[in-house]
Amino acid sequence: MAGGGIEAGTGRVGGVDGAAGGWVMATTGVTNDYGEANRAAREHLGMGLSKQAYNLLPKIREVRTALSPADFAAGAVPRAAEVHPELSFAVMAAKLRMAMSSGQSDHPTPDGEQATAAEPLQHPKRYQAGIAERLALLSSCFARITESAVLEPLVGPPHPTLDDLLDAAAAAWTARRVAAGRATLLGSSDGRVQIDDDGFPLGIVV
Repeated sequence: MAGGGIEAGTGRVGGVDGAAGGWVMATTGVTNDYGEANRAAREHLGMGLSKQAYNLLPKIREVRTALSPADFAAGAVPRAAEVHPELSFAVMAAKLRMAMSSGQSDHPTPDGEQATAAEPLQHPKRYQAGIAERLALLSSCFARITESAVLEPLVGPPHPTLDDLLDAAAAAWTARRVAAGRATLLGSSDGRVQIDDDGFPLGIVV
């Protein structure tokens, strides 16, 4: 995310096409060797694959085993969609700034329709400042999010950390936008979504 903005409605994030994440799964997900996957990413995307992204591939494979491309269709009920919490936070922040600058209300909710430029948040999510930054955004969308995430944390397996809870809440914000027909798809070209060889859409919804 660092070093680039999000152009809402253009399908590009920090200069990288929104379909890049899906391509990583489609192409590098077939190998169990990080070095090989990293080389493939550099060859086809012009950028390396982080260890964090590589470690997510087994879970993505599980999802692709449980779901079919039809589950991602606009008319599917329930509908599946690929989301990225940090992209959700960035768009959430941009919409909140837009709402506050237009004086829509004393407590605006960042769910507006108008596309606006978005930038990554200022602080990493694992730092106290980053947690406060994300909680402030989520508080404008969900009642009692601070109490639920901080004062009444979930217990038992899988023992989620606070940043995991914040990511889940950001994904829930995007899911609500999908259900309301207000979400934006990154990775589309001329209104059409790229599809991988297995029929899955290559795009991220925010």
